[in-house]
Amino acid sequence: MRITKIFIVTLTFIVISLPLFGHFWTSGDLSAHYYRLISIKHQLETHQFPMYFDFVTDNMQGYGYSWNLFYPPLTAFLYTIIELLSFNSIDAVIQLKISIAIISAINFFIMYFSVKRIFNSSQIAFISAILSVTSYYFLYNQYTRSAFPEALAMSFVPLLLLGLFGYINNNKNKIYLPLSFSLILLTNIPATIVTLIFITLFVVIFHKKFIEQYRDVILHSFIVIGITSFFILPLYYTSKGDIYAFTSMKSSYESMWKLTIPVINLIIPTRTTEYPFRLITPGWVIMGLIIALFTMKKNGDKLSSMLDGHHKVAISISLLFIIMCSQMFPWNHIPKQLPVLNFIQFPWRMMLISSPILCIFAALTLVKIAQESQGKKGLIYIVIFSSIILSMYASTSPFDNKARLPWYQVYLDYMPNNMARKINEIKKTKKEPIVLSGNGSIVSARLTGGYPTYKYICMDDCTIQLPVIPYRGYEVEGVKSFSENNMGLMQVNVSKGSGQINLKYNPIIIYISYGITLITIILLLYFTRRKS
Repeated sequence: MRITKIFIVTLTFIVISLPLFGHFWTSGDLSAHYYRLISIKHQLETHQFPMYFDFVTDNMQGYGYSWNLFYPPLTAFLYTIIELLSFNSIDAVIQLKISIAIISAINFFIMYFSVKRIFNSSQIAFISAILSVTSYYFLYNQYTRSAFPEALAMSFVPLLLLGLFGYINNNKNKIYLPLSFSLILLTNIPATIVTLIFITLFVVIFHKKFIEQYRDVILHSFIVIGITSFFILPLYYTSKGDIYAFTSMKSSYESMWKLTIPVINLIIPTRTTEYPFRLITPGWVIMGLIIALFTMKKNGDKLSSMLDGHHKVAISISLLFIIMCSQMFPWNHIPKQLPVLNFIQFPWRMMLISSPILCIFAALTLVKIAQESQGKKGLIYIVIFSSIILSMYASTSPFDNKARLPWYQVYLDYMPNNMARKINEIKKTKKEPIVLSGNGSIVSARLTGGYPTYKYICMDDCTIQLPVIPYRGYEVEGVKSFSENNMGLMQVNVSKGSGQINLKYNPIIIYISYGITLITIILLLYFTRRKS
């Protein structure tokens, strides 16, 4: 049996990784993640810490554009580890492909670990893990949308469910709730919002259980805040500036409703090249097993009757979330004033929660059906191999595209609104410092600790525009004052004479935020070890 499982796992990963052996495909957010990786390479080369700003890339990103200050850092950590372990010897495209394979492995093993603890069954855990990595929405994020952080966030959902069930059963598994939520928050913001909705509904339904354990709820809330402080505090501080993503990028509820999926497609996927979004579904096998859960009977009772109350609630919320992906949910009637929810942008992101949870209960259903079948193992193998084969239906987007070199796309997300408005004008000019007023000259000197320095000579007081996005939190040495100008770039005033302008990010923010996270992790490890 062990050899059979090894064979199945090997076959599964070969099949879902087939696109990685082909050309560099063009889809979704691939260019964004490619340039995030390029940015990390430059920051490592220039010894910048934390790795926030890119002053090296020869495009709009080279104005000190910050992916990592605003975008959750877990995938950046993954890119960094691959870069360090490869000693900067692997091409960026290959590194991206390696990270995709690693995310698939993470998805498999976290699902197996979580389900093994939930049901104390290696069989259900194994089937769940296979169904998870071959599920359509997971592969859609991996290959069609190239939304690697969302695929990674999905991988932590089983751990989240384990933590919630730990609260219901009041056992030590409850610690996985703050840990998994922290990991999701450090992976993807829209996934965090969807997860919060799921947790809120679950907690409201079982509020008595959570009130009884209010001390743990409070403690776990502080654990989340502590673990994520190194990202959340700088993000909160810097986002108070006039940043496009936080002021101009929210979707309207009307536009979200227009981006919903046909109901029939959620059950019966009909992917075409023109409509790749129709892969927004857990897939044929999983949905078929979930339908069987509520229709098939065992000893006169429906299979769903074997579920505990908290299992039924998890499935019910997951099915509700699937409905929210479709036009059955009235997104267009949600009041415009309702905050936060529109940051999800695409209603089908609700599938982030539904797909992994339904994989778990689809596996449970399969095992229960097989127990009534004479060909128990045969039925399980038929379903598993069907899921593996059908997964190719959801991972062919790279083959639909012709080979193409990495391309550059301007991302306005983390620019000041002024820069976003003037982006076409900025693209036409050289990326260099300019004396706007006064008689003088200025040149770029070098990068010090990953930050630029400039040397100037002025015959009188000068106003200078630097090719730098003036994020809140910058400290500028050698100037009388600095601000953001109407181009969305940093403008400094210097006195008559010569001197040097040095940039750095406020170290106090870094020390405080990283210190809180470090102390939280040390205390968590200490008390976990004491209890064990």
